[in-house]
Amino acid sequence: MARFAAFLMVLLSSHFCMAQKMELKELTSLLDVPVNKLDNVLQKKGFRKDPFLTASESASMSFVRNNKENSFTQFLWLNPDNAYVYETTVASEFADLCNEIRSAGFYSPKNDSSNKQSLVYQKQVFTIETDSRTADSTQYFVLKLSRKDLPKRRDIVFAEDLLQLDSYEYLSEMFGKDQVKNDYFFYAEDDSSRCSIIFPNTSREAIIIWKDEEHLRNINFILIGGSLRSANTAATVQAFNGWRSK
Repeated sequence: MARFAAFLMVLLSSHFCMAQKMELKELTSLLDVPVNKLDNVLQKKGFRKDPFLTASESASMSFVRNNKENSFTQFLWLNPDNAYVYETTVASEFADLCNEIRSAGFYSPKNDSSNKQSLVYQKQVFTIETDSRTADSTQYFVLKLSRKDLPKRRDIVFAEDLLQLDSYEYLSEMFGKDQVKNDYFFYAEDDSSRCSIIFPNTSREAIIIWKDEEHLRNINFILIGGSLRSANTAATVQAFNGWRSK
């Protein structure tokens, strides 16, 4: 009888831990929750407000969830830039989330099946950054989730409007992948930068040079009109360009 009771306790404990794990769909769905309703939504998932973290400059709202034995701890907070940061001490939960991210079609230029590297995943309007940190000998696995609210296609009229589309994924989501090509822009024969070209070889052509060349995001500057020296359009000269400044 005692042996069965011990087995039952282990089974219930395992079920409890599994139930407490967050899934990718749960985390991304929080991006749709209005901030004034976030407290109620997370309370239903077992989180409570963490006043200590909320008081810091890194978080405008923060929540914590742990079990009585403190075998795991999970933090979730809202950054001032409206990105959610989720931290868990459960390595298997983090591994499952990383596998979900890849299975959902998120792209990262790096491959790390061990989930030990800091990575940036992107898909359409979503960006997920993974990382880890150690505090007081406890390792925390970190995911930062954000979503870009893109303007409507009809509102992209002037050249300056392109500054809102500050990644290859955002450009592709706005104009379609068939209208956005990745290339290299040559300043000189031995000096180049990775870039993205929208509407190549047309009167709407523009070249976006990236600060973060690895992940094709964060605009450095935009080139419009004239002879654009990219690898695939170096010989092309557009006499007229449809983009105009405000």
